[in-house]
Amino acid sequence: MTFDPNYGHYRGAAGTPRGFAPSQGVSSGYDAGTLMDDLQYHFKFDTATGLLTDSVTSTVLSGTNSPTTETGVVGQAVGFNDSDESRASSTAAAILTAADEVPSATPASNVAYPFTIICWFYPEQKIGWSPSGTFVKELETGGDNWVIYAYSVNSAVSCNFGFGLAGSGSLRTTSLTGNQAMDAWHCVVCNWYGVNTDETGSYQLYDAAKRISLVTGTAGSGSISETQYATCCGEHLLQGTELQLSQPPGYDLNGRLDLLTRWNRILTTDEILQFYNRSMAGLAPI
Repeated sequence: MTFDPNYGHYRGAAGTPRGFAPSQGVSSGYDAGTLMDDLQYHFKFDTATGLLTDSVTSTVLSGTNSPTTETGVVGQAVGFNDSDESRASSTAAAILTAADEVPSATPASNVAYPFTIICWFYPEQKIGWSPSGTFVKELETGGDNWVIYAYSVNSAVSCNFGFGLAGSGSLRTTSLTGNQAMDAWHCVVCNWYGVNTDETGSYQLYDAAKRISLVTGTAGSGSISETQYATCCGEHLLQGTELQLSQPPGYDLNGRLDLLTRWNRILTTDEILQFYNRSMAGLAPI
């Protein structure tokens, strides 16, 4: 499958178009450029392309208890309600994490598999017992691989966002510090730099850097308003087994997601802002 920039979509072996409707290529006046590099999945959550369909691999998430179609940042979004424990998931290998190499004391043999995830989140107050709600989670055979979540979502006023890695060990998290409004859209960026890798991309034995950032501002004037790092404690990701949106029964979500996108590399600040500014203007960033 190859990307044709003149038509703004992928073409399969038979030349048939896949994903990215409407087209976003050069012929439409917008070229996504390097945002297309190492793109693993892009869920637009639009009814025109399939509410739960990935534009890159055509993977369709399985919905349970009827995830809803909601107003999104661009077009539609997917909604989950913790009162009926709605959720969506897939075990398709095409959208799962590849296992990091086991930590090595020899830099030359170390192989890291970094990724960046951007998603727009719209948290709503939960009625369930837990003050946390899971937006996106990936499992591995023995438990959690990584998770993006909101906490204090039993509040009607504000919450916060966190990004955690477990993989081979205990869940290690990094979280934003400011209070984020409920019933509003937030653009959250999560980076995993890989086993034995610090936030600069350099080899550091037993470092396992992760980053969470919040992007804010008006369309065309977005900026990264907060970034938090964590490098503890040498965990490495395992082969993913299932991608989940929401997590009933305990950590289920009340709220919406839009434009869930993952790259198998670390995005630059300019690329993050391109994605943000384009979507803030109500236009497809990819």
